[in-house]
Amino acid sequence: MIDDATSKVVARFAPAETTAAHFDLLGRYLRKHRRPLALYSDRDSIYRAEGRTAEQRRVPTQFSRACDQLGIELILAHRPQAKGRVERFFQAATLQQANAMLEATFLPWFNRRCTVRPASPNDAHRPIPPTMDLAAILCVQHTRTVGNDYTLRFDNRIYQFADTGRAWQEAGLRHRSDAARCRTSDRQALGSHSCVALSFWRHQYP
Repeated sequence: MIDDATSKVVARFAPAETTAAHFDLLGRYLRKHRRPLALYSDRDSIYRAEGRTAEQRRVPTQFSRACDQLGIELILAHRPQAKGRVERFFQAATLQQANAMLEATFLPWFNRRCTVRPASPNDAHRPIPPTMDLAAILCVQHTRTVGNDYTLRFDNRIYQFADTGRAWQEAGLRHRSDAARCRTSDRQALGSHSCVALSFWRHQYP
């Protein structure tokens, strides 16, 4: 990621160009510089949905959804050269060695010698309020429907709710049928382990 005003860089090596890798890099940038006004990217499927119909293409990707939650405008370039400014950087051996070199040597040198003075002294980055949980936003989110047996299916596994009575009361649900009609937001955290966090929506049915 390159700051358009100063040309300062935040970067990481990753095994592949995946949503998880983008979340990791964006999280590092946010924790170091706070929230930018906008991100300028190419039209890769990580940033925009692909489909045959306009309705399918309007579905947000996980990355565009995260940007929306963070209040960051995602600007999609119409030219493949848009990403060339970033792709001219890297050649390395192993990921571990490359990231160690990147953090300890290359980025400090680049940000010290190759950056420019911004046109305005005002920093356009915005603070990250306490209500924005980066771990909960920069993750892959899915929706599931709670079954009549108080279970949900996720990642080829079945999860059983514990202490169902209290959980449904806290969610404002009184009856078993209400629980079965609720949906949950499942969050798959980054890293080698996955966890499921639950958020409830109360729906009105005729």
